Amino acid sequence: MKIDAEKFWARFDELKDKSGRTILKLCELDPDLVYRTITQQRTRRITPSIEVIASFSRVFNVSIDFLVTGADPKPAPRIMTTFTESKTLMSIAHALAKADQRQIDAVQLILGVPPREESSKVLA
Repeated sequence: MKIDAEKFWARFDELKDKSGRTILKLCELDPDLVYRTITQQRTRRITPSIEVIASFSRVFNVSIDFLVTGADPKPAPRIMTTFTESKTLMSIAHALAKADQRQIDAVQLILGVPPREESSKVLA
């Protein structure tokens, strides 16, 4: 399936305007969004990477399907919007995605979250 870049950026502009956010503000909400790259792609009508589209999906609280095709504008659950609007939580999530099991276990211990069965077996 080929993404129609013109329609994608039209949906992007509509969502951006509706949210009252600038491109710079969107970039501040998600560390995967780079202002210069987005403005160049938008101006040249180049379809962004799936990672960038996923980031837009989170910050606009819409499905990737909606951004790509214009269909199914169902919002994600509110907790995800709150999560992605927090720079601190997003930074933590990115760090955890790169963490090894020992680091994850340490974070669980600090937060008082019991380890999952699989992680206990791996460490045994």
